[in-house]
Amino acid sequence: MAAAGHFDDGVAAYHKGEYAKAIQLFEAGYAKGKDPVYLFNIAKCHEKAAHYQKAIDYYQNYLKGKPNANDRKDVEQTVIALKQKIEAARPSLEVHSAP
Repeated sequence: MAAAGHFDDGVAAYHKGEYAKAIQLFEAGYAKGKDPVYLFNIAKCHEKAAHYQKAIDYYQNYLKGKPNANDRKDVEQTVIALKQKIEAARPSLEVHSAP
């Protein structure tokens, strides 16, 4: 299957909510063509699947692969929002003691 076929099939799987399948297809497409757009799409799938750290990693790799991306500011804002989600989900520890 050509890289374009992986892309189209990945998009179809994404729209069906089949994020794991879409990730596999986008990864296969990226392996054939090294187009950073695949990295963006892999990141978006991980984001939708609530794999926030993986999404951050792929978004950052997308920006490294496409330093002049038109959507750079949006992607950077998404990374910030995902980091906030991760931080908010961390359990907090409160210690109470009597004097």
